[in-house]
Amino acid sequence: MATSRNRRKRNRGQRDSEDDSVTASKTASPSVQWEWETDMGAWQSYSYDMATKLTDGFLNRASHIDLVIAAGRKVRVEFAKMCQINMTTGWQRNVRCIPLDPTYQYSQFWQWQDFDSKSWVLFDSALGRFLEAAMVLKASPVEVAIETNTFEVDVPGMTLRPGDGKGRTQSVRRLAPDDLPKWEWENEHGNWVSYADQIMFLFESAKDSGDSTCTFKHNGNSYKVYFDRMEQKNERTRVTRKVRRTSPRTPSNVVLERSDNVVSSQPSTSQASSSQPSTSQASSSQPSTSQASSSQPSTSQASSSQPSTSQASSSQPSTSQASSSQP
Repeated sequence: MATSRNRRKRNRGQRDSEDDSVTASKTASPSVQWEWETDMGAWQSYSYDMATKLTDGFLNRASHIDLVIAAGRKVRVEFAKMCQINMTTGWQRNVRCIPLDPTYQYSQFWQWQDFDSKSWVLFDSALGRFLEAAMVLKASPVEVAIETNTFEVDVPGMTLRPGDGKGRTQSVRRLAPDDLPKWEWENEHGNWVSYADQIMFLFESAKDSGDSTCTFKHNGNSYKVYFDRMEQKNERTRVTRKVRRTSPRTPSNVVLERSDNVVSSQPSTSQASSSQPSTSQASSSQPSTSQASSSQPSTSQASSSQPSTSQASSSQPSTSQASSSQP
């Protein structure tokens, strides 16, 4: 009898301990949040445990983290591409890391400055999200690979230099969405709807490089914007919409260009484990009334432009072709 009572007490104690740990797990909140992008461009949060794994992996310079999500689906999050890959279908989705401070203004728009032209060249969107994650997690310096060269980015110092330490140090900067002109399209009710920040930047890049059009994809549909007549056309349905550009907020001395040739990126050897809270959610707006099938995020194509290891390379204006889903 005594043995049975002791066993019941031990079992109750064990259950109480397990209940406490479950409660702690539910009430604990990370200082950052990891999210993946849905078909409609909204951002969905990973669980607390998954976010913890992703943060640990990023800070420890892992190339990827494997996760099991809803319905037992296995996915891999690759930090270099800042994307989630379904291990069965190969389907890819954008991922990002944001702080939990609602006043923080998230941005994936990072640039480096060309020495000769003094113009600012935009890193591709995946690397922009990678550098933003490095800033949020205070993981600096971080290494990025552009074509065959490796560079080290000092995020707090906003500088970029060759990974071998030889060559010039170049400036880096982060653009907030408010630094960009605003692009909008007119819906069937006569209301003006803002494009996603990433698409607005693509328009600016194409326009500044002298292109007359810019093509992008959203929810499986391809759209072309004509700058001369400020019009958007759905290339499948042929439906056209008016487009407008208002209140340019970018400084007049800035030349927007894109560099989409980043092949890998990872935190460098010295890592800080602290993380800084927060961010604002990207708004969703669909550019057309036509039915759209789900589409996976893809990178935009652009001509080569990279920082030099000894001398600054010339920055070649990018093409207007782009594939993007609006948040």
